[in-house]
Parts: sequence; C-alpha cells; structure tokens
Amino acid sequence: MNDITIDTMLQQQLTTAVKKRLTLKKASIIGIADLSILADYDYNLSVLKGFSRAVSIGLKLSDDIIDNLIDGPTKEYAAHYTEINAKLDELASDLVVFLNEKGYKSKAIEASKVYDKQTHRANFPHKTAAVLSGIGWIGKNDLLITSDYGPRVRLATVLTTAPLIAGIPQKKSQCGSCMECVKVCPVQCLIGHLWEFGDHREKIFNVHKCSDFIHQQEKIVGKTVCGLCIKVCPFGKP
Repeated sequence: MNDITIDTMLQQQLTTAVKKRLTLKKASIIGIADLSILADYDYNLSVLKGFSRAVSIGLKLSDDIIDNLIDGPTKEYAAHYTEINAKLDELASDLVVFLNEKGYKSKAIEASKVYDKQTHRANFPHKTAAVLSGIGWIGKNDLLITSDYGPRVRLATVLTTAPLIAGIPQKKSQCGSCMECVKVCPVQCLIGHLWEFGDHREKIFNVHKCSDFIHQQEKIVGKTVCGLCIKVCPFGKP
C-alpha cells in the first residue's frame, strides 16, 4: 500500500469521525469546505491564519416558532435563537477539542458574533464556509439557503488544519424568480439580486437598513432578530 493510499484512507477515516461525532451530537447539517478556493477570489487569506479547512455546523430552527412570526420577531423566537446559538457553540467547541487532540490546530467561530459593528462584517462569515462546503447557496435575503431546511438554520464554523475531505462548492443561487423575501421585508432592504459566488453583499441588500430595524426590535424582544424573510422562503417550509 503506497503513501498516497494511506493518506487517502486517513483522510476518509478522519472525515467520517468528524461527521459521526457531530451527527451523534444532533447537528442538523454538516459541511466541509476547502478554503484554498478563496485564493481565486481575491480573498484576504490572512484572516484564516493558515487554516486549510472549515467545518460548517448547522442546527435547524423550530418550524412552529418560525411560522408564528407575523409582523416581526417574537420573544419566543428571540429566546429560541439564543438557545440554538448556545448549542452550536457547544458543538463547535467540542469539535475543536477533538481535532486538537488529534494533533490539528483548530479554532471555533461562534454562532453569533459581529467583529466590526460599523461594517457589520465578521472576519470570516459562516455563510462562506457553508457555500464552499456545498450545503447551500446565498438567497435574495442574504441568508444561507439549504436544500433540506431552506434558511431555517443557524450556523457555527470550525477552522482547522485537519486534512478533511471537502464537499463541492455551491456557486450559484437556486432562488430563480422567487421574490417572497424581498416583498415581505418591512424596511425594503432586499434588492432581489440572484447571487453567484464572489458577489459582494451590497449587491444583495442594504445591511444598514436591516441593522437599524433589528436594533429597534431588540428593544421589544431583547434580541437583534427579525425572521420574516426566513418564514416566507419556500425552501424548507414544512
């Protein structure tokens, strides 16, 4: 058995172990991204600090809670959002420990964290890992849309040097002519752009309009959330 075959077997075993661990801990979606692809898109790779893979971890949101949204977020949705984020952070932290023990440098990116409050940008967005892993695309609401659950998911990410087998990137939108999220937005911050990988966020929506609205909602429900564009998306509806 040659070295290439041995390396491939080790990759497969480690990838299987990661997916099995997350599945047993009730992750709804698991994706693995090859971060080297970003070099073709003039991406600032320095923020990745040598990490070659990203594990995208998703948890499904409650259909009952999402479907109960009428004119805006509810306190029930805000509490559920917080609960899901905490569970995702636990899953990510557990995977970091597992991979570190295997000898691979790894780092968890929390489910909900804004690094620059002026630009509302994270150093490395969860959605970037998710689309690179092939588990979904970016919708007209600027959220990850998955085939199984639509946008009814929350995400966390683990960056790692582990040589995991990556999925095939999703580089085009499957939203077609649907404009449901655009029509429902209470502040009309969505433009209706059909995303392709590499598109800048500004083509899709006005982040400042959205931010102003959800900060108003924080005074009512205690969390910067909305959820209306999640509710109306035909992908993932029960």
